[in-house]
Amino acid sequence: MAAQDPAAPEEDVARAPGNVEALRGEAPVKLRLMKVESEFRHNTRTLPRQERDKFTSMLWNSIRLDFGPKTTIAQLVGSDQKAALSYEHEDALKHTVDYYRSKVDHRELLRVLRFYSAYFLQQARREHKFSKQLFLLFKAADMLRMLSQYSPFAISADAETLVYAIFADLGSQRPAQFKPYFAAEQDIIKAVRRLAVFPSDHRARERLAELYYQQTSFYDAFVQFSFLSRIYPKMPIAGDTRRGAKYLQMANIVQELAHVPRNRLGDARKLRNFIDRYNRDHGGKGMLPLPNSDPARIQKSMASMLPAADALYRQTLAVTRLGAPRLTEAALKLGQNLDQEGRPKEALAVLLEHKALLAKIGASATAWERRLEYINQVVAVAMKLQRRDALNLALEEQRDFRVELERVQQNTKARKTVAESDEEMV
Repeated sequence: MAAQDPAAPEEDVARAPGNVEALRGEAPVKLRLMKVESEFRHNTRTLPRQERDKFTSMLWNSIRLDFGPKTTIAQLVGSDQKAALSYEHEDALKHTVDYYRSKVDHRELLRVLRFYSAYFLQQARREHKFSKQLFLLFKAADMLRMLSQYSPFAISADAETLVYAIFADLGSQRPAQFKPYFAAEQDIIKAVRRLAVFPSDHRARERLAELYYQQTSFYDAFVQFSFLSRIYPKMPIAGDTRRGAKYLQMANIVQELAHVPRNRLGDARKLRNFIDRYNRDHGGKGMLPLPNSDPARIQKSMASMLPAADALYRQTLAVTRLGAPRLTEAALKLGQNLDQEGRPKEALAVLLEHKALLAKIGASATAWERRLEYINQVVAVAMKLQRRDALNLALEEQRDFRVELERVQQNTKARKTVAESDEEMV
């Protein structure tokens, strides 16, 4: 099969960790021979040379182990498939994955994702320019992580092992840029292998979700938190604290991506990946696709993420025993979002309903800063709505909170000065 370049890889190079600009034009990394290829060569050693050479690529190496030496793409996904396995550009790739995701039986989807991940790995091994190779490697990693998502229990040790292998090669040959990411993958593969044996290990799955988040695999973290929220034992809503904590973590992931500063939109692939996968899993509804350019449309796309965060913050607030600090965080962010969405009346109602939580979040400087941030939002919305009753009370509390915050900060500074003096005397 002839190599075909996905459309516009240059814009996606910015996803790579480290300074990719400095890597442009450098020689590509050497990707190790994968186990599946070694097995293929062994299993086909008795075939006639012409037949063996007919399927020499990594693409067919991975497929023939399951389906035999004369497998075709049509046979791979069923000869009556309505969507061709197209990969010439991003839109065609997305359309194909969307089609197979829409089917009830995910077995065909898993085969398609395996096909794509193998194809991108094959192309990456042939690529002579590192920046383009890096794009292909990350596309392969995306497909492999999706393969994990749609596998039983949202875990695939085989797929994650290939992701690990990608980062092992990058980390060993480009340590300055990729060694920290390889170190994170080492922790990820340990958690995945644990879950492959014990899929109901809640702590291991929570650890995996946190590791995905640290690795900036945001949707994969979202998937694992969502899976946890579904498998926790059912409890009355008010006291379902473990599930409530997951709702808050999921909401915060969406919230963070919806407010990515423009100067960080070099990471647009992560944002686009999250939106595409979220829409695919929610019937194509909820978030506007992220365009390649046009700042106004980009801003509109990011704003369309807020309702998803809002719904999760509301679910969090329903768990009234979650604890005042977390509930305050959820109420504040929900109020900020509703105000940003042009729904100030709803924003003020949420903020006033949960304002009593402020008395229960502690007396540290951080707690007073959170109180002040909360009441500042109340003041802003009340002024917008010209609600004098709410505004006058909020202004009084705002003054009190500022005075108390300043007092706490001064006391903290004084204690620090005394401690430093004592150390010098010693």
